[in-house]
Amino acid sequence: PLWTGDVDRECKSIKETGIIGSLRWWYEALVRGLGGYACDPTNSTCEGKNHCDACELFGCTGWRRRFKSKIVDIPLGNINFFSGIEHPGLEEYTMEGLEEWKK
Repeated sequence: PLWTGDVDRECKSIKETGIIGSLRWWYEALVRGLGGYACDPTNSTCEGKNHCDACELFGCTGWRRRFKSKIVDIPLGNINFFSGIEHPGLEEYTMEGLEEWKK
């Protein structure tokens, strides 16, 4: 899950920074869980050219992130998590093996 709420724990709008922050949090958790190192930017900083994996990808002071993100407003038709997404111009996506899971 990605947390995109505000300080009052409400999600009145989706903010790019909230999505990127959530992605970074999960990326750091994966790196640490697999035995790698990810700094804690609230307590220390990656200085010079010795950036941790998370800072290398998501950026830190004086170092921009390695990707660009853009929020595009695409009005969706009906979304049904059991049958997929129906939208003109988009392929319909469904979960493989869903029928087996429903039994």
